[in-house]
Amino acid sequence: MSPATTSTSTSSVTPINRGSSPEVDLEDDPDNPRNNIVRKSPLKPAMNERRKAGARFTRRSQEFIEKCENLAEETSCWLFIAAQHPNATEPFYHYSSPKLIRDAKTDVEDITNLFNTLFTNLKTARQQDTLDLTKKLHDIEENFASTSQHLTDTLNEVAEHEKRIAEQEEQLNQYKALLAQQQQQSK
Repeated sequence: MSPATTSTSTSSVTPINRGSSPEVDLEDDPDNPRNNIVRKSPLKPAMNERRKAGARFTRRSQEFIEKCENLAEETSCWLFIAAQHPNATEPFYHYSSPKLIRDAKTDVEDITNLFNTLFTNLKTARQQDTLDLTKKLHDIEENFASTSQHLTDTLNEVAEHEKRIAEQEEQLNQYKALLAQQQQQSK
């Protein structure tokens, strides 16, 4: 059975359906080649920790490139693979089979350069988004600090006014008592 063939008798085989977007539902598209790929086990859930995900990407990419190299050597196929992790600091991984390089060297160089540009642009855009969000966060924190200081100052002023009012009420009560005493004495 070829990798692109689906067997109805194997219950543990799951077709790969990844990359659906709101605009295009690739999962139901019979012309989408990804729907013809057979998976022997379900996909693992995405990792939440960036550091662990990056480390796993590095380790598994190297293993995958080795498998691609073995496949290309064993079968003399045309094979090209490129991969980059969004948080990676090293250049992207890529592999071109010897047969592909022999038969289309210039095209392989062009494709590799295109992927390099693609990944560089994606990382730059991501870094710019991060910078923009960091600046917005800084502005919000500054505004919060300023507003907090203004609130503290206002509360201090209110407390001072309340203290003066209490003092003035105390003084007014003393004057009332003195006036009541004087009225009592004048009778």
